[in-house]
Amino acid sequence: MRYIVIILVVLSGILNAEIPQGYYDSASGLSGAELKAALHEIINNHTEFPYTSYNTDVWDILKVTDKDTENADNVNLLYTGWSVNGAQEYNNGNGWSREHVWAKSHGDFGTTMGAGTDVHHLRPCDISVNSARGNKDFDNGGTEYIDPDGATGCYSDSDSWEPRDAVKGDLARMIFYMAVRYEGGGDEPDLELVNFVNSSPEPEHGKYSALIQWHEDDAVDSWEINRNDIIYNDYQGNRNPFIDHPEYASQIWSGTGEVLPVVLSVFTVNITNNVPCIYWRTESESGNAGWNIYRGESENSIQNEETLQLNIGLGLIEGAGTTSEPTEYNFTDLFYLVNGENYFYWIESVEFSGNTEIYGPVSITSMEEEFNPNTTEIPKKYGLKENFPNPFNPGTTIIFCLEEYSYVEMTIYNVKGEKVATLLENEYKPEGDNFYYWNGLDAAGKKVATGTYFIEMKTEGTIFKRKLTLVK
Repeated sequence: MRYIVIILVVLSGILNAEIPQGYYDSASGLSGAELKAALHEIINNHTEFPYTSYNTDVWDILKVTDKDTENADNVNLLYTGWSVNGAQEYNNGNGWSREHVWAKSHGDFGTTMGAGTDVHHLRPCDISVNSARGNKDFDNGGTEYIDPDGATGCYSDSDSWEPRDAVKGDLARMIFYMAVRYEGGGDEPDLELVNFVNSSPEPEHGKYSALIQWHEDDAVDSWEINRNDIIYNDYQGNRNPFIDHPEYASQIWSGTGEVLPVVLSVFTVNITNNVPCIYWRTESESGNAGWNIYRGESENSIQNEETLQLNIGLGLIEGAGTTSEPTEYNFTDLFYLVNGENYFYWIESVEFSGNTEIYGPVSITSMEEEFNPNTTEIPKKYGLKENFPNPFNPGTTIIFCLEEYSYVEMTIYNVKGEKVATLLENEYKPEGDNFYYWNGLDAAGKKVATGTYFIEMKTEGTIFKRKLTLVK
């Protein structure tokens, strides 16, 4: 019975929200990317306020939007729920701070007017708790963060932050708002949801699967509704659609929007000795059974009879199922190529549900000399090839070729000759092209600084070196 009462209270709060008549009419009946675009137009071009000013600024607004309902002089802190004196703005580290829920380094927008001062995602926070969260993505797990002022109910590990249960849904809806409000118009960043962590400094924030679960588990309450109304009526003139219509989240992102069953980060085709090698890498997969690979002679031929399915007879190339970890794939095209011709490649993800998604095309031009791997011995080479991209950020794919099955060591060094990370430690790798993705992390799992690095590969008594450049 208590569960039913809670639901009725929440629904009553939603019904009492001061949503202007017709505010969401242009979004009616839409879903996926179309709904996202419609909502963006509705909440775009809000009134902006400065981060710090002698006039009305973010400090002033948060004292109103986050006022403690039992003590009007105080504000409630997001991650801890503690109530502190609102007048103590920072106060040399003894007051409270302004937390960017969408961490400002995820898109490098800082505290500039717009994304950096949008109070729909700015909340009062304890200073040391704010520092502990840093710019981590949101996900479940870790150990409880115990602040010098006491237990917080928040959990953290090396790359994620889990807030206390009472505000998980609030936080998720703030992230959803930012991904819709900021689409790259003018000087604004293009912010997007992703289903993985370690997304900084890209204009991305995760982890979607955790956020959508928090959104569903922690329903909209009267505190959020009141805060939404104040921001709309008294300050910015726009609303958070996911507070007014919680159902919008699943209508946009559950398989129909930008958080797809497969998040593809790299898809390329390299040709060596007229033998194309297809390489692709996913950042995350959800329910992905596997892959098909296609080759055609024009960029519009994916649906034509001339398209060749390269894995025909081999069955589906096995996918990773559901994972938030990066997964690498490669496939060698051994079908005959005509000299000097252009070829186009596609990959197709196939979900366990039967749904499919096509990626591509990527094109190559075959070599001048005809080459048929069915009748000609493939010339073998070995060495460390160019990585791509280079310069890079946040990671780069390293290609190396082996003449035969060999043990390989691969190490990253800085310009001082100091070892930064060991990528391969005497691992047995097959002949032909091999691929390794370096995510720009050192041996301790921390992001390395921008600058020049060197990769060293040792195999069969031979050493190969190349220069890598990490940029901002």
